[in-house]
This record gives sequence, structure tokens and C-alpha cells, in this order.
Amino acid sequence: MPRFLIQQPDGKWAQFSTIVDAFTFTDATEEDVVSDARQEAAKEAERVTRESLEHVKITERSYPSGAYSYEDCAAIDKETRERNEGGKNA
Repeated sequence: MPRFLIQQPDGKWAQFSTIVDAFTFTDATEEDVVSDARQEAAKEAERVTRESLEHVKITERSYPSGAYSYEDCAAIDKETRERNEGGKNA
């Protein structure tokens, strides 16, 4: 685990990194900690999404499996819609 939260003696929060062996922040409120986590999660989600988009642009296949092309998905979608429409009328 490269970083962890620890409560300071005054009740505020700090984050310690074992990568740099130093605090990455101190004197934070709980809301500050949550906000920081939210920002980090958003950055990671954006990175992963952009990586997925680039993979699909290059391979023209679904990500991460690579099992489906757009045409494959369109055919499956059509079959599913037809099956569901048939069930509604039965």
C-alpha cells in the first residue's frame, strides 16, 4: 500500500506515502480527505476511459475483451430487440 490515512493528535487528518516516505498532506478535515479522494478517483476514471477509447480507435474492437466489433454488437442488439418485441406480443 503506497499511501495511507492517519489521524493526527489534534483530530485532523494526514496522508503518508511509503513511496516518498513523507506526508503528502496534513491538517486536513474529513471533507478535505473525501474531496481529495474524489479528485483522485476522477483522474483515474478519466485516464482509464481515455485508454479504452484509444484502444478501440486503434483496434476497432471492444475494450477490454476485444471480442466484439461494432457490427457484432449491432447484430446482437437487433436479435435482442426482436426477441423482446416478440415476447411483448405473445
